[in-house]
Amino acid sequence: TLLDALNDFCHFMNLIQGTTHVELSKEGDEIIFKYDLFSVAENSCRQDVEFSLALTCRMIQMYGGADAKINSVHFRHSPGTVISEYARLMRVDTRFNQEHNGIHLPLSSMQVKGRLFDASLSGILRSFLEQELRQKDQIRSFSDQVRHTILNSGVKPPVTAAKAARHLGVSKATLYRKLQDEQTTYGQLLDETNFGIARGYLENSELTVTEIGQIIGFAECASFSRAFTRWSGGSSPSRYRRQFDARHSQPTPERD
Repeated sequence: TLLDALNDFCHFMNLIQGTTHVELSKEGDEIIFKYDLFSVAENSCRQDVEFSLALTCRMIQMYGGADAKINSVHFRHSPGTVISEYARLMRVDTRFNQEHNGIHLPLSSMQVKGRLFDASLSGILRSFLEQELRQKDQIRSFSDQVRHTILNSGVKPPVTAAKAARHLGVSKATLYRKLQDEQTTYGQLLDETNFGIARGYLENSELTVTEIGQIIGFAECASFSRAFTRWSGGSSPSRYRRQFDARHSQPTPERD
């Protein structure tokens, strides 16, 4: 049902995105899907809130079709243009300067069955999300969160400090300060992470040095080679690969 889908949506969203909080609450004859952003200034997140609630409305309409009724959409902030334009785009009664950001649905909509529901696909997605949660549970420090962002967030390389901060929902200044509190810098974490990625490709793939550099985010092979030589303490990528291959191609000595 739509209620099951929204409960799962809230569960996984809250656990995977640390700066976003969504919840379902029952008030009178309505269920309200409430949306909040933490650690973000109210005046800087208006577009994010509007986009997120508009997209969620659209997903609800796709999921349940005409049977999935939406009473209204509420925003805490003031409108950026005439309200009629929002209503036209949302296809729903849209209200501003309210107590919360949220989507108000009648109780009857909660029992609507999903028109696009695929049990096998749902199982695959749930398995993937549970794996993401297990990985997130292992992340403790802010440095770990930054490393995870560089490695696994899907942010397009090069992962700059600004991109990492935006993904984590903090300002770049806050990112620098939090890392300084943990006695490290963004540059150090980026170098350590990129060095590990590069070593993995050099040791376990047949990709060229140029291709590996491009994967990490270097536009030129020479720039990647200089960076790798600095990371490794003097060994170029090609030399590192040759030395690794030589060490692991030697036969294991027989024991008496």
